[in-house]
Amino acid sequence: MDTGHEAALTRREALRRLAMLPVLFGISGGMQRPLEETLRQCAAGITACEYLSKGNHEDIALAYSMLSAYLPNLKTIVKESSLYRKEAAALVTQSYIIKFLLGLHIEGTSAATRYVRRAVAYSKESGDIILQLTALRRLTWAYLDDRQPGEALRTIEQANHLVENSRTPVPPRLRSSIYGTLAVMQAKNALDVTSTLPLAQEAFFASPVEYDGSLSHVDFSFAQLVRNDGLAYYYQGRYQDALAVYTQIIDSENFTPKAVMSEWIYTELVHLQTMATLKNPIRDMEQVIALWKADIRGATTLQSQQRFEEACTAYEVMEGVWPNERRIMELRDLIVHW
Repeated sequence: MDTGHEAALTRREALRRLAMLPVLFGISGGMQRPLEETLRQCAAGITACEYLSKGNHEDIALAYSMLSAYLPNLKTIVKESSLYRKEAAALVTQSYIIKFLLGLHIEGTSAATRYVRRAVAYSKESGDIILQLTALRRLTWAYLDDRQPGEALRTIEQANHLVENSRTPVPPRLRSSIYGTLAVMQAKNALDVTSTLPLAQEAFFASPVEYDGSLSHVDFSFAQLVRNDGLAYYYQGRYQDALAVYTQIIDSENFTPKAVMSEWIYTELVHLQTMATLKNPIRDMEQVIALWKADIRGATTLQSQQRFEEACTAYEVMEGVWPNERRIMELRDLIVHW
């Protein structure tokens, strides 16, 4: 039985220490230390930051700052070491992908997009197709958030071309993520998704034990599969179908998650439920209010700039749907930025 100090060392604390380890051991002077050691410590730190990125605001802020500390030295290795260039480029790519996801919450979409553009560039340097596809998929979503649906579609089509023509086998979960994202962008651009959506489902369930939650494998979960399906229906104007899909993963009565998922995925799904309910011709104001309260609560708890802006947009839609409605007007008091 664990007692005292051993009991106090929680998994979260261990991850935070692991994330800080490269900095504590002087990564800024890493070029004077064995490169193998520098790369090994940074790889462990990046993995810890990836798990912390799925936590609360404090964990997100720590992961963001630690990744920023790793990057200068890793980029120097890419530039100066022919032996370790690809390995370091892969770590830079992973760092920028995670930093992009965290930057969405801390800085907002426009500022964070530059990180994923750098991830795409370094992923090509790494020669790792999994990282290339992951970076392209993330860039696709950045373009969508930045209201560039045409560019988003072209980017995911590039990723799909890599999947279809790769000599290296692409893991089923990764193929699913590409197909699902392609379906969303096709729907957003008013294209047919009839053949694309089933591909995402088939690929996802082709290897149910493959995903281990690590970016070094494939960072794609069932919650994200559901998100993609629902969004494709949403962009087609099929709001009832979108809501039916979301209930697979979020309880329609109390809006609690039905499966394990990160906080940022959960708050995104609640927001998407809110918007689909608002756009549905048959809408219930009481349900919309309850959903929106969960939406703004999740955004402020996470202190996510992206989610906060999305919740504010949802509120503006509510004002348009129910102008001068007292209960809607009273909700404005909940819109408080941290």
